[in-house]
Amino acid sequence: METLFRWIHISDIHMGHGDAGYGWDQRLVLEELKRDIGRQLKAQPEPAVDAIFVTGDIANTGAGRRPNEYEDAAAWLSAVGQAAGVTSDRIFVVPGNHDVDRGADKDAPVKELVSAVREGKRGLDDALASPGERALLATRMQKYLDFANKFGPAGAMDPLLWTHRFAARSGLNVRLLGLNSALLAADDEDYGRLRVGMTQLGRALIDLKDDELVLALAHHPLRGGWVADEAEIEPYLKRHVHALLTGHVHEADSEASRSGSGGSFLRLSAGSAHGDKMPKGIPAGHGYSFGSVVRDDKGRASLRIMPRKWSAKNASFRPDIDNIPEDDRTFAEHALPPSLALSAFAGSTEGKARSTPSAALPVVPNEPVPIFVSAAPKDDELREELQKHMVTLRRQKKAVFTHSQEAPAGDDRELWIREQVDKARIILLLISKDYVASDEYYEDELMRAVERHDRGEARVIPILLRKFSFSGEPFAKLQALPRNGKPIENFPGGRDEAMTDIAKEVSKLVAQIRGEKPPLERT
Repeated sequence: METLFRWIHISDIHMGHGDAGYGWDQRLVLEELKRDIGRQLKAQPEPAVDAIFVTGDIANTGAGRRPNEYEDAAAWLSAVGQAAGVTSDRIFVVPGNHDVDRGADKDAPVKELVSAVREGKRGLDDALASPGERALLATRMQKYLDFANKFGPAGAMDPLLWTHRFAARSGLNVRLLGLNSALLAADDEDYGRLRVGMTQLGRALIDLKDDELVLALAHHPLRGGWVADEAEIEPYLKRHVHALLTGHVHEADSEASRSGSGGSFLRLSAGSAHGDKMPKGIPAGHGYSFGSVVRDDKGRASLRIMPRKWSAKNASFRPDIDNIPEDDRTFAEHALPPSLALSAFAGSTEGKARSTPSAALPVVPNEPVPIFVSAAPKDDELREELQKHMVTLRRQKKAVFTHSQEAPAGDDRELWIREQVDKARIILLLISKDYVASDEYYEDELMRAVERHDRGEARVIPILLRKFSFSGEPFAKLQALPRNGKPIENFPGGRDEAMTDIAKEVSKLVAQIRGEKPPLERT
């Protein structure tokens, strides 16, 4: 049995809730949760944990009443990440109703907008399409958004929605969708008045790939009447999403949701990392879970959930026997679609080098070759200098260049980037730590470019700008330039010599695509 992807699911931390005594109980329970993660990983260290998912109610009052709620939550999550061997960029968070600062609703325009949308007098999608109204909704979560900027991709994406994609083990591609079910959370009358909206769902699902494992994160379970538009969104979830990870109900669970027509997906609830204070004699329901995608020797994939539950008698976490089978297993197991298992098995890249820039592309004679240069803003000076070394290609109308910084601002940027990447025959990735660290460029440009390279639709060439360790990245097996593996900034002959060599290689590839003889090299 091979583990392709492994995660930890935490929800409903409620940092800072309760009275002073319960506050100390929270500190003790959360410290024990962190230690329990360490013990579980010591017992089963391989494979490493790939991600931590946190599905809302991180704070208790959106830091409205206790200003240090998010500061304490960030410190604790960072410590959990350290115990699990997971860096902050692999901790993915979505907000819950307790992450809304209800004090923001004292502002009349905010209160009027939220009330109108909750009552159905104003459509949520219409509000999200209005920059002014969208900003009003975001102000209610500003303290959460400041916190979220420290983790995962949220800081580089739309503050009300994020997606993330990366390669797991043995060719399994994982797509994460961060849905915000708390946009309209306001009071104790939230039931049936919340909405997700088609704007969120559409932007999350529009460009999914058939071979991706799709995991959606949301706070509310998106069924049982919590969200008013659940009937509209559930068919899309069943069609496109393999598992929905949620919180809110403070009870752990994992179950398959199927329809007679064949649509299905898994619902995974993590319980509450620290639940509400219970009456005397009723045990607390604190819990969290481990999850993984595994594949057997016949290529069949399944999803395993190992729930952990607080034992008040032992003041420690134990297997949650109410949510695992009555046998010796410590996990619940759910089959994944055969298509996912087979595509992951067939797509394994372990031990296989991707094609290099010298591999053949279809010949298009007498046409300028579209070249897209993908670079972070901090590397714009080097990008401009590199393009000057290739100016002859432009002047001779053998190539036409576009680059990341030409993209329009706002909602049009993502569409423009996709169009440029999709029509480019050559894509130059200007690799630096700033570029790889940016989820915006990683998602919209790098991953899309590598996918086109793998399909033989374009040639992707990583250009090494500065010294940087990129083992394990999707472009690591591509033939990079300069060819000696030395970054431009550390090239033995200097920056100009490095860029001259790069320009020569790009010119050769342009000639190949145009069906021409390679250009003569002059020194």
